[in-house]
Amino acid sequence: MNDLEIIKFLAEIPLYVFEELSVEDFNKFNSIHNAKLSCYCPQCGHDSIYRISKTGHYFGSAPYQCQDREYLDRTFMLICEMNNTHNIFLIFIHVNHSIMKIGQYPSIADVYKSNTKILNELPDNYSKEFTKALGLFSHGIGIGSFVYLRRILEYLIEEARNLASLDSSFDEAQYNTSRFTERIDMLKDYLPKELVETKALYGIISKGVHELSEEECLKYFNPIKEMIEFILQKDYDKKVEKDKLSSLQKTIQGIAEEVK
Repeated sequence: MNDLEIIKFLAEIPLYVFEELSVEDFNKFNSIHNAKLSCYCPQCGHDSIYRISKTGHYFGSAPYQCQDREYLDRTFMLICEMNNTHNIFLIFIHVNHSIMKIGQYPSIADVYKSNTKILNELPDNYSKEFTKALGLFSHGIGIGSFVYLRRILEYLIEEARNLASLDSSFDEAQYNTSRFTERIDMLKDYLPKELVETKALYGIISKGVHELSEEECLKYFNPIKEMIEFILQKDYDKKVEKDKLSSLQKTIQGIAEEVK
């Protein structure tokens, strides 16, 4: 893992004990000066370049004792090059050979919410569930975050079912006895094609809720979140395009009537 990969990695992990990063890699921060990385700046509202200003900085001059164990505090400050008052602070402690992230400002949830532009366009039920998932993830709660991601997919499915039920050929009885992936197939004409083509998504999330560990859910959260975000964005864009086309068609029809 190179220096920039370590910076990005530590900035994105939530607040929980993380034992897979070696203390040797963690301590590489002590030798990094003015390294740069691309990162979304929630204060600027767009992607920016951050540089790491100070590394390996101790809050105190020596480790302190807590419950008979030695804790060493370290904070790392990343500065936005577009505006040097925009900073990201990462705060860690390590005990023996484990790393624990105990703080970040702005929080991961704040960064994600700012960068997830579709949140501003979604109905309240979607945006609330998405925000709760992000908040839980940022505090190291993986299984709980999966519950809210699953509810977003269930909202999409229910909306599609309501549309499909208007068609007399739709078999409601068969739908009610079908498995979730089978329901997606039955509703393929009413769902975003990106969801139909990624049916495994719901199964992964459900397994996370019922079987996977917190650590596994946290590990898989980002790509699943990004896929759901992509699906929602495509669905929203399609609806906007449909509304715009309908409006333009009415306008053209009006013009056609006037020039007869």
